[in-house]
Amino acid sequence: MRIVWMEAGKGLRSPIIIGLFMLFTAFNLFLMLSERHMKDELRVLNTIVAQTGHDMNGEGYEALGEYYTNELAKMNSITQEKIGQTYESAAAFTSSNPQLLDPDRPFTEPEVRFVQDLLVTERYYESLPAIRSQYDSLDMRTRAEVALSIMIDPTSDRVDKLVYANYNKLQDRLEVLREKGEHLHLFFQGTVYKMHSFLYDKLLGIMLLQAMVMGVLMTAQIMNHEFDHRTHLLMYATRRGRRLKVDKLGAAFLTTTLMTIMLLSVNIVAFFEMYDYSGLWDVPIGTGFLQEYDDAPLIPWWSMTFVQYLFAVLALGLVLQWIFAGLTAGIALFVRNSYFVCLLFLLLLGIGLTLFTVVPTTSLLIFWAYINPFQVLFSTPNWFMIKHVFTTYPSYEWMTVSLWSAVLAAGLWVAYRRFKRRDLV
Repeated sequence: MRIVWMEAGKGLRSPIIIGLFMLFTAFNLFLMLSERHMKDELRVLNTIVAQTGHDMNGEGYEALGEYYTNELAKMNSITQEKIGQTYESAAAFTSSNPQLLDPDRPFTEPEVRFVQDLLVTERYYESLPAIRSQYDSLDMRTRAEVALSIMIDPTSDRVDKLVYANYNKLQDRLEVLREKGEHLHLFFQGTVYKMHSFLYDKLLGIMLLQAMVMGVLMTAQIMNHEFDHRTHLLMYATRRGRRLKVDKLGAAFLTTTLMTIMLLSVNIVAFFEMYDYSGLWDVPIGTGFLQEYDDAPLIPWWSMTFVQYLFAVLALGLVLQWIFAGLTAGIALFVRNSYFVCLLFLLLLGIGLTLFTVVPTTSLLIFWAYINPFQVLFSTPNWFMIKHVFTTYPSYEWMTVSLWSAVLAAGLWVAYRRFKRRDLV
């Protein structure tokens, strides 16, 4: 184990890796700060949840209605006093009173903020009936038909049959979701704030890409350190020297794990310090408030709370980093130059992202074209949920990483056996 840590130090102490870690962290913090203008409105939801809870099935919705009515009455008492009028809603008041933003307005700053907060509360209260109606009319087979009809290349009957079978499973999941009322839980309104894609695409997606870059660089450097520094004839001259590659492989996985955890921990903690999710940890991830575009709900395959979903995403992200490290190590067992190792990995990345373009959509192979870790990496906002028509089935993510992990384990064993018999010159 001591040798593994010694080898790991070659990657972790690299000035390039340290510089990239600091650069990536600074960039991620800049992304978080770029949306800080939403903090005040996001704060309103936590106030509502503290008063009514987030479950809007039955009593929760009634409590929200009562809370909204009381807040509207407070607003009308202010408007009656200041301008002698009352209004049916906060939206009606703001639309008919442009002087609300005028420096000479009769309203104080706290009163203006109160009305702005009430507008947010009103938006949540009025959205619930629309979400309920939308989910009641959702039909997954119809969505599958639409998705297949708009594809550029036509599909075959065999492909359509499998797609419909997968969407029938999703319909069953939707029935359970509606029965449990998971869709009627308050969460940051996706159509307004888009916090789901902000966290899981702009931040987590980018962070996993950053971790991949650092993991590949560290793995290539660790695996080919002796070849890069011309000491390979000395280090690999003995049988024990050849077994050093096993220690190096362990060091590659160790450094990848540590760097990924460090990068994610620093940035995730900073994100939740900046944006308050304190009242939303146990909200079902299947809530209708999560959808960011009209008629595009995000249906998860399993009942999970927000915090459970977050940890599932982080776990899958770490497994992906192990796969990328394994791929890089496998290449390094054949290629002796670290730069060429990285270039070949980039080639694999390009192939993985474009393979589906050369596979005909009339063949069942189109489903297999998406079963690679690079496709998974670039779909973080939809992990464990409805997504592309050829990747919408429950086992897509875990089947992909399990299959690739098994193939990689076998490939690394074969590559190592070959390396032990390989000529050093």
